[in-house]
Amino acid sequence: MQLTDLHGISALRITDGQEPQLLRYSTAADAEQLTELLAEFRAAYADQPDVRIDVTR
Repeated sequence: MQLTDLHGISALRITDGQEPQLLRYSTAADAEQLTELLAEFRAAYADQPDVRIDVTR
C-alpha cells in the first residue's frame, strides 16, 4: 500500500447518549507507520468494546 498524504488515526469511546470521547490521536505519513500505529491502537483498546478506531485521510 502506498500513501500519498497524511493519515489520522483516532481512538474514540462511544457511549450511548453521549458525545464520542477522543482517547488518542496520531498521524502517519507512510504505510509502515500506519501499520505500526494501527497495531498499537488495536493492542491498547482490544479489551474495550466501547472504543472505535478510525482512520482518516
